[in-house]
This record gives sequence, structure tokens and C-alpha cells, in this order.
Amino acid sequence: MRPPKFDVEGDTHFVTTIVRNRQPLFVSRALAQIVLDNLRHYSEALNYELVGYVVMPDHFHALIYPRAVTPISKIMQCVKKYAAKQIIATLRANQDFQMIQFPSHLEYIRRERAKCLDREFPTLENFLVKKQRTENHNFEIWQESFYDFNVFTEKKMNEKLDYMHNNPVRWCLAESPADYPFSSFREWHPDE
Repeated sequence: MRPPKFDVEGDTHFVTTIVRNRQPLFVSRALAQIVLDNLRHYSEALNYELVGYVVMPDHFHALIYPRAVTPISKIMQCVKKYAAKQIIATLRANQDFQMIQFPSHLEYIRRERAKCLDREFPTLENFLVKKQRTENHNFEIWQESFYDFNVFTEKKMNEKLDYMHNNPVRWCLAESPADYPFSSFREWHPDE
């Protein structure tokens, strides 16, 4: 059973969405950038503030403050739908993907703590659907739905920002939050 989602006017939403079968798609710079580009594009198109974000190898977190009455479910539907279309097109093109370079001295710890990264880089076949819901629905990039947590205090907002920004360090993907390229840390701390 999924937890309910509450669209309370004035609340910021901490959202998490996961790649289907936790495939490590976003070790590719190009695919991680697609997620960021869609989050930024729809912040203008759907009138929300992208307060913070981090794109991890198999999921992303974002803090989203809707300025309009657009429900968080509509925002996430657009971001996920169009990111998926672009990811599928990129995988179809079978490019030589430039992978994010992780600190080599963290390699052992990274492998122990982030087992999903030990998998081979996924191909389009990893996302084939068994039963099509519609005529052109051949692939699914994301797991169904998303996790949504309403943030209504400054203390909780800072807690979620710290969680997101330190997530790559906890996963041993970077030595410090400032070293990770797909996070809003440097936007919040430009001098670090």
C-alpha cells in the first residue's frame, strides 16, 4: 500500500524516485544530466522552485516548492515522463557513455556500501516491459510512483538538504559534498 500524498499549499515536497530494478543508470554523466535538465526545465514550465537536489546512481531526491497550484504528482509525472523519453532515446543511440569518475581510494568502501554500482551498465533491454499498457509503451525507466514527504519547517528543510548533499559521501561516491557533480550543494555553498 502506498502512503498518501498531501498537496498542502505552501509546503515544500521532498521527493524520491527510483530507477526500475535499481539499475545504476546515473553513473553516466549524460543520463544524470537529463534528469537535472528536466527538473530545471519543469521548474519554469510548471512554476515551482527547485530548492535542492541530488542525482544518485539509481535514484534522485529533490526538494520542490510549488509556486502555483500544480500538484506534486503532476510535476513528478512530467519530470519522469520526459526524462524517460530522453533516456530511452539516448540508450537507443547506444552512445559511448562517459561515466562519473569516483575517487579510486574509496573504491573498496564504495563497492561494499553501494552494491548496485557493481552491476554492469544497463542497456535498453533492462527496461523492457513484460506487458504493454499502451501501444508504444515498450520500456519503463522508473519504478511506479514516488516517495513524497511534506516539509513545513525550516529545520526539516535544512535536514533534508543536508541528507541530500551528504548522500554521495555516505555512498562513498565523493570525499565531500562539493566534489559530487550532480547535487545542489555548490548552489547552496558557492565558496566551498
